[in-house]
Amino acid sequence: MTALCAVSCHHIRLVVVLCTGSPVTLPAELQERPAAILSMGLAGQALGSALSSLLFGFETPCGKTAETWPLGLESCPSSANFASHPRQVVYREGLNIGYRHFATARAPVAFPFGHGLSYAHFAYEKLELASTASLLAAEDQVQLVVVVANVSVRQGAEIVQVYVRDVEASV
Repeated sequence: MTALCAVSCHHIRLVVVLCTGSPVTLPAELQERPAAILSMGLAGQALGSALSSLLFGFETPCGKTAETWPLGLESCPSSANFASHPRQVVYREGLNIGYRHFATARAPVAFPFGHGLSYAHFAYEKLELASTASLLAAEDQVQLVVVVANVSVRQGAEIVQVYVRDVEASV
C-alpha cells in the first residue's frame, strides 16, 4: 500500500484494482486520488480478460458493492474483539454487524452498501408504486415499476436497488 500511495501522488490517472474476498480498508490517499477503484472480488482465471475489457473501455462496469466498506478497521464494531487472542475472536457485537452497524452508528464509510459507478449514465423515470397502503401484512404484495433509460453514448447496464424496512421492527 505504501508504494501505491507514493505513486498516487504523481500519476493522476491511477487505477487501483482490488482482488479481495471481502472489503478492505484503504489509506485515505487511495480513496481520494485514483481515477478509479475496481473491486474484482475473487475473479478467478478470467480476471485478466475481464479486467482488460473494463480498463480499455470495451465493457462497462456495472456492479454494486455487496457490503459496506469501512473507512478504517477501528470503525468496525468487532475491532475491539481481535486483540485478546491471536487465533480466537469473541463474537460480542450481536446483530450490530455490517450495514446494521454503519446505519445505526451513522458512521462515515469509504463505500456504502450498494455503491458502484459506471462509464454510462442512467435516468430513472415514471416511478410507480402499486400499493399506497401505509400498513402491509406479511402476505401483501407490492409492485414497483420504474423506467430506466441509458442517457449516455456508452452501452451499459444498471442495477435498480430498492431498500425496504419494517418501521416497527416486529421481528
